[in-house]
Amino acid sequence: MSFKNVARALVATAALAAAGAATAATFTFQFTGTVTYGAGVSVPVGTPITGSYSYDAKTEPAIHFKGSSSYQIPAPHIISATVAGHTITTERLTVTVVNNFKGNIEDSLTVMGESMVLDGTTFPEGVFGFVLSSAPLHRDVLKGTKLPRKVDVPAFDAYEALSYGVLQINGGQEGTLLQFKVDSITAVKEVP
Repeated sequence: MSFKNVARALVATAALAAAGAATAATFTFQFTGTVTYGAGVSVPVGTPITGSYSYDAKTEPAIHFKGSSSYQIPAPHIISATVAGHTITTERLTVTVVNNFKGNIEDSLTVMGESMVLDGTTFPEGVFGFVLSSAPLHRDVLKGTKLPRKVDVPAFDAYEALSYGVLQINGGQEGTLLQFKVDSITAVKEVP
């Protein structure tokens, strides 16, 4: 291949990469919360927790059924937080969106990181994240099952057992180190 053809190929590749980046819709969400249980990590109830998560809003669902989509969010997108001097990160992120369930909840957003890292120690079965749910007959919180670009926390009005945040070392209730209530989520669109 001549130098001229190589140069054309490089220019075409760069143009395609730039076009792909321009169509990305990456959002970072910053959240705040309040600890409701923290005995597993000696964090007092009422302690603030702050964190963030991100995803490309154009990610296609890994699983989709009518009224529900689950997204496996690729790296480098994760969920992370700090609370009372502890640092929490995860290695994988899953976001599940449920719309008009017509049961004990209507709409639900689950943002859950897996393979949790707490203060530098990895728990391969550990999870960290939160679930927000709306009460029965409150169907207007989410407009579909696509990844949301904004989150109205007060609209998710289901009782505490259906709207909560959790830090678990093994993904099971007996491994719960911390629980929290999500107080706010702010979306910040990133420039590609």
